[in-house]
Amino acid sequence: MNVAGQGVGAPDTYRPMLISWGIEACARSVPRKAAIIEGDIETSYGELASNLYKVANAATEAGLSRGDRAAIVTGNDRRYFEIVCGIARTGAATATLNPRQTVQELRQVFEDCGPRIIFASRDTEDAVREAAEGLEAPILILGGSYEQWRDRASDRVPEARVDEWDTFAIPYTSGTTGTPKGVALSHRSRSVLGVIFATLYGCFRADDRFLVTTPLFHGGGFAFPIAVLNAGGTADLMPRYAPDMLAERLGEGTATGTFVVPTQLRSLAALPPKLIDTARNNKLRSIICNAAPLSEAIKYEALEVFGDGLLHETYASTEAGIVTNLFPDEMRTTVNSVGRAVAGVSVEILDEDGVPVAPGEVGEIYASGPTLFNGYFGKPDETMRGLRRAHFSAGDLARMDEDGFIYVIGRKKDMIISGGVNVYPGEVEKVLQTHPAIVETAVIGLPHEHWGETVCACIVTDGAVSEDEIFAYSQARLAPHKQPKIIRFIEQVPKNVTGKVLKKDLRERFSAEMAHG
Repeated sequence: MNVAGQGVGAPDTYRPMLISWGIEACARSVPRKAAIIEGDIETSYGELASNLYKVANAATEAGLSRGDRAAIVTGNDRRYFEIVCGIARTGAATATLNPRQTVQELRQVFEDCGPRIIFASRDTEDAVREAAEGLEAPILILGGSYEQWRDRASDRVPEARVDEWDTFAIPYTSGTTGTPKGVALSHRSRSVLGVIFATLYGCFRADDRFLVTTPLFHGGGFAFPIAVLNAGGTADLMPRYAPDMLAERLGEGTATGTFVVPTQLRSLAALPPKLIDTARNNKLRSIICNAAPLSEAIKYEALEVFGDGLLHETYASTEAGIVTNLFPDEMRTTVNSVGRAVAGVSVEILDEDGVPVAPGEVGEIYASGPTLFNGYFGKPDETMRGLRRAHFSAGDLARMDEDGFIYVIGRKKDMIISGGVNVYPGEVEKVLQTHPAIVETAVIGLPHEHWGETVCACIVTDGAVSEDEIFAYSQARLAPHKQPKIIRFIEQVPKNVTGKVLKKDLRERFSAEMAHG
């Protein structure tokens, strides 16, 4: 027998961390307990484990093996977990794709990841079939051919060898700054992430019911519900997000935790008083906010709705997992911070040469820890470009104070260089959003013959406010090089489904306008 500490290699008692390990354990100990709730439909742990084993065995019979890929294109659905975990049980990985993507976008991703099997919903079927034309991959439709395919297989425990560092899922980056890249996530990284969630948030236990409001195809959208499932709790799926629906679900008093993006918090705060009162009648232990910058304005709106003691703000990325957390008792005392590095994660702020900057100085934020991804799928050069000192950067700029609190300034690719001076859009946006008539703003750089770039503020207002008023407001609060020189009033700031601002869309729009006079 190979005993730990004696000889080389893992001991005989070693079992790999798999993304489905908690689900499988619960299927043995509490098989009739509700694992997933989707409307009126409950899926027990016994059913979930049985179905994921069927998926694994059916996929193996279809020729899928370790290192291969499948793809799934659907909105939130209870079968998402059995498919992703079932494919993972073969040693293969599932590319989790945005169901709103166009045919061309889907084709691009299919060509990148080369799926051997594709799972789709009825409302994505046509686009998927067109995008997959020429691929030798069966397309299985949820609510039809998928169940027939799955249920022909055995639900015995799969025999395939799977290691914890194998890739189990490949979500694709949002493409806010360029071509989407597949983020290869290992079983171990997301299993450890669930353990970290449990220590931080207090709502990942066997008696917890986690309300899922965000898309499962997104890295964070999947990470939170799989964490509660591996803890033996219940994942309660919302098929789509609507603020009134979320308020009512919270008011039912069954959810103990939820993950939201800042735009969801803002839409909740804008509800009629009666619905806000309904939302306040909750039994939450934690509200976790991530995926896009949480402005101080939205933060205080959320605190007004939910009170103190619930809201956590995190900084994370699909590539790195969770990096920092700002706790509820720090919300009112630490302005504009995303908190400090969570236990087990190392954070460094580095300059262009990879040298750590002094406290308070701006640099690129790099993180290292057990939740880091395996790399960009099929793009080793892209992966290496993001690595420094064994740490990885998702491309964000930040500064760290003497106490370890981190302040994210914005995306490195969004930085404006005007007259040779760096302007960080996030700093300008935070100032402008303190104006009572400004609902939201996105600051971008536009081409300028003399300065190289000039600062443009794209603004959504609530009430009458003139360009001159905004210019005067910024002049009183910002250094000259940071002040917007161009104001553009827009109806809404373009975002993807996870709330990330699509600044490239704004740059393209207003650069074209300037070019045409």
